[in-house]
Amino acid sequence: MLGVVLSRRKLIVLLVPLHLNLGMLFLLIVVLSWPL
Repeated sequence: MLGVVLSRRKLIVLLVPLHLNLGMLFLLIVVLSWPL
């Protein structure tokens, strides 16, 4: 049970930066395409 919680927490820790990077990339694309 504890191992599942720890692995899930590790998965979340790994996924959060990925989501942040995707969000920043999306914002960058929106800002770059805004003048068009």
